[in-house]
Amino acid sequence: MIVRTLPLCVCLLAGLTAVNLSASPITGMFSIDGNITVSSALITWANTNSPFTPNQANVGENGTGSFAALDGTIVTIQDLNSATEPVGSTFGPDPFISFNADPTMPTLEINFIYAGIFSNAECATAPAVGQTCSPTGPSGGASPFNFTNVQGNQGVPPIQSVAGFTFGGVTSAGGIWEGQFSADFDVPYQTVLSNLATSGSVTDTYSSVLTVTVSNATPEPGPGTMLGSGLGLILLSVGSKRFLRKQHQ
Repeated sequence: MIVRTLPLCVCLLAGLTAVNLSASPITGMFSIDGNITVSSALITWANTNSPFTPNQANVGENGTGSFAALDGTIVTIQDLNSATEPVGSTFGPDPFISFNADPTMPTLEINFIYAGIFSNAECATAPAVGQTCSPTGPSGGASPFNFTNVQGNQGVPPIQSVAGFTFGGVTSAGGIWEGQFSADFDVPYQTVLSNLATSGSVTDTYSSVLTVTVSNATPEPGPGTMLGSGLGLILLSVGSKRFLRKQHQ
């Protein structure tokens, strides 16, 4: 009976430690576009196609790697709240983007929103081409937006603006990702910020390119792995002690 205990414990250990195997990592690049609405505390998303479904975005063309087969499909993208996803500080990670065309694909989880890199000195000056601005965020904190005033197309309108912002995070399979987002406005950013202050929100179209890579960090064992390992080692230890006592009797 004792001789059979050790193989049984080993099998139990192997079985329990296998319950937390992670999904295969994903890598590559893909693009998305849609509508973005920014208010003092929220960033919300919607599809640009009727019926403008909330929390959806279109996947663009020329995806690479794990995303090569997703061109023209839809992703679900979660809203962001500055109370739980503050700019410039690590949080979460919280679910952010999932792939409707392949629900088995690991989710992109967000854990960092990069603060804007420009000064706020030119945020309220008279508009001019070449000006830059990273406005103050909610409650006087940082905002993620990098505004630049640019020349309008053939001078009509004379000044337009571009807002860029960067998000980052991890995947549920242990990878890391970064997304470069941009929104184009047909008015100077001073007008955009004035409209935000007056109406409480601004809506525009956006586009983004997201890059996913494999993390070099060794993932920590999950609860299932640690529990399985602990139980298996306890049983293995008990069986070994019984075996040794039997040998000395």
